Amino acid sequence: MAVKVSLISTSTDGKILVWRYSDMLRYPIKGHLLSTKSKGEASISGGTALDKVNQIEDNTYIVGTEGGSIYKCTIQQPSEQDVSHLVSDKSGLRWKPEALAVLANLSIKGVNEVRKRVERYAQDKGENEIQV
Repeated sequence: MAVKVSLISTSTDGKILVWRYSDMLRYPIKGHLLSTKSKGEASISGGTALDKVNQIEDNTYIVGTEGGSIYKCTIQQPSEQDVSHLVSDKSGLRWKPEALAVLANLSIKGVNEVRKRVERYAQDKGENEIQV
């Protein structure tokens, strides 16, 4: 079984992004938002540092924020599930493999919602291919 090596980054806008070396780091393949909920209000914290906890807990990371808080996060590696069967040929649009890889990180409901919006946008722009 081949191991897929990823790079995980954090930024002051609160995004934690997963990048894959095999994609030449051209685009993030998965993303998370560093947010907390307090009294029903969601707030986003800007990340400034990220570190892997240890080799045994492969998906656990510590994230430091601008405000000085520290969070323990579990960041799952992107799924390799095939979602190409969820993208129909009826639209006349061709989905590139890297665009399908982004969809693979969503729930089935999310795939359908995002697919419809992206295809509508591409058709409005006169595009015939969906790419990242």
